[in-house]
Amino acid sequence: MARMVLSIQADRPSHRVRILAVDDNAPLRASLRALLDLEADLELVGEAADGEEGVERALALRPDVVLLDIEMPRLDGIEAARRIRAELAETRIIFFVAETGRREEAMRTGAEAFLLKDTPIDTILQTIRDIGAPRARPPTPEPPVPSAEQIVGVVEDEIAARRGAAAERDRRPAAGRAQRRASGRDGRLVGGRASVSARARGGRPAAA
Repeated sequence: MARMVLSIQADRPSHRVRILAVDDNAPLRASLRALLDLEADLELVGEAADGEEGVERALALRPDVVLLDIEMPRLDGIEAARRIRAELAETRIIFFVAETGRREEAMRTGAEAFLLKDTPIDTILQTIRDIGAPRARPPTPEPPVPSAEQIVGVVEDEIAARRGAAAERDRRPAAGRAQRRASGRDGRLVGGRASVSARARGGRPAAA
């Protein structure tokens, strides 16, 4: 029993591509459903019969891939693609159409691929796999390593800043002492005006 469980788990794909099919052709949608049900790594999570419904279903389901026809009622596939791309940047769009008449216009929506409905089945499936596969995020760039000259410059700037701060602290007490000595010799502020000290005049201070 344990071997059987391990075998089943090993056969499960690590990622299943979630697909939304948007096409007004009901028999075609049924064929896609039957085809995708046979693929272990592909899952049809929803269907829609026109572009308006396709946009609503895409916003609700947030699929990996939308298979999208162009000529549909209410809202065509090109406008539907624009709306889906505007809201779901991670969802990829594959146009799946009967003819190539609007190919350039369709690809300008940001779609990933443009397939005709008579494309070989293996090619259709592989295209869905390739486009729906998880995309690796770009690596986070490492911060640049400073050069020896830059490190020395930073250290020297720090030393200079600390020396300047220490010198400023030393100047403040010296300035205070000099101010107090000057006040004792020459006078002090009393009531907003200077009066000569008694010691300097050799007697008592003059009456105010």
